[in-house]
Order: sequence, then C-alpha cells, then structure tokens
Amino acid sequence: AVDGMTYSFNGGDFGATTSWTELAADTYTVVAKNADGCVSEAVSVTINAQPATPASPVVASTTQPTCTVATGSFSITAVDGLTYSFNGGAFGTTTSWSELAAGTYIVVAKNADGCVSEEVSVTINAQPETPATPAVAEISQPTCTVATGSFSVTAVDGMEYSFDGGAFSSNTSWLELPAGTYTVVARNADGCVSEELSVTINAQPATPAAPVVAGEVTQPTCTVATGSFSITAVDGIEYSLNGGAFETTTSWSDLAAGTYTAVSYTHLTLPTKRIV
Repeated sequence: AVDGMTYSFNGGDFGATTSWTELAADTYTVVAKNADGCVSEAVSVTINAQPATPASPVVASTTQPTCTVATGSFSITAVDGLTYSFNGGAFGTTTSWSELAAGTYIVVAKNADGCVSEEVSVTINAQPETPATPAVAEISQPTCTVATGSFSVTAVDGMEYSFDGGAFSSNTSWLELPAGTYTVVARNADGCVSEELSVTINAQPATPAAPVVAGEVTQPTCTVATGSFSITAVDGIEYSLNGGAFETTTSWSDLAAGTYTAVSYTHLTLPTKRIV
C-alpha cells in the first residue's frame, strides 16, 4: 500500500484494498490512482492452475506368507516423477517392500509439486499354521497266524493324510501291511504339511520247530510198568505235554502205555507239535 493511493482490481472500483484471495487460475490486473485522479500502468499477476494431485499408488503384486515363509511382500507400479512413502517414512523411489510381518501397510505418492496422493493400503496375512504331526491311534503287529500288521491315526477335522508319499485323502487307517517302516503326514486347507509320523510294522514272529526227542524213549519192562522220554531243551522255549500247561520241563516219567504229544511255545509264537 502507498499513502494516498487507491487501487482497482481487474477493472473494478478503486478502493484501499491491496490483497485479493481465493483467486481461481487466471491473469489479473491492478492499477493505482492518486488524489489527482491520475491512473498508473496496470500490473499483471498470473495465478497458476492448481497442481495435480497424483493418483493413489497401484499395487502391482502381493506375496503372502506361506507354510514355510513367515513374511510377505508387495510392490506398486512405478510412475515417472513420483516418489513414495512407506508407512509414513521418508519419500524415495523404492516401489517394493519385502520381509513384511503380518499387518497392514500404507503407501502414498508425491509429485514434483509436493502434492501427496491418497494412500493405498496393503494387508499381509498371518503365516498359515503348519498342522501337528499325526498321532497314532492304534497299531496291530503281525502274530503267529497273521503275517501282516495295521495301524491308524487320529482323524482331525479339516486334515487330509498321505501314506508313504501317496496322494492325500481322508483315509486314516492302513491294513495288511508287511514288515517295514511307514510314514504319514497331514495337510490342512492352506496346503501346509506336517512333520511326518513314522510307524514300524514288525516281522511276523517265527514259529518254533517241533520238539526233538532226546535219546531213546524208555519203554516199560517186565518189571517196570511205565515208560519215560525227554526232549532237547531250547533256550526261551516252554513245553506242554498232552495239552497241559506250558512249562520248562523237558522230561516226563511214569508214563502209562499210550501216545503222548509235546508242543513247544514262545511268547511270540503258537505251539508246534511233536508226537511221541
């Protein structure tokens, strides 16, 4: 302002006003007039167009955590002339971020005029849970009369199971298995696979050989009315005479005339018969 001067804005009335606000983009003129009514040359002032606000960043790709990788990552599409701020940090040219824990992250763009975009929000999910190792529910080992074994695992809702590297299914029991070691893993709906369970089916127990008569059978004589016999003892074997209880006895005496059977037995096998 200059003492004694009045001003006309864009051809309007002269007055003491010397500032004008909220002007749209355009060119404006101001002239001054003194007390004698003399008017100055016009001053021209240009108000520029409003700088453009950049668009919100566009997510180019997102990688979520997996069963084996606990973190995620994402990137945005780079635009010439823009810089980016990740989660309120400094602006820079970086457009991808990795090794991100589960959470929600924001990115904004800024152009050369300093205008900042609306934010884009990206959520990294929690890592899918790996299922627990399957638990054995029951094991049946081979017996003296059954050459194969079987086992089952406890079924868990939402799980599928793979037996010995085969296809996943809802099956949780396996039968008629020969001796060997077998593995089972569980898989959940996220595709995560558990540590493997290992189950061993034992070999079928061996059946003992028939008892062997040791030496000669002692038959009754003119003066002795009874006979006797013995069998060869084998470590770990018990014997039953004529269907009696199993015990370690391997010789029997005072036997009346007749036919006798002896069978051998271990705790892992069925008896094997010998007729004397």
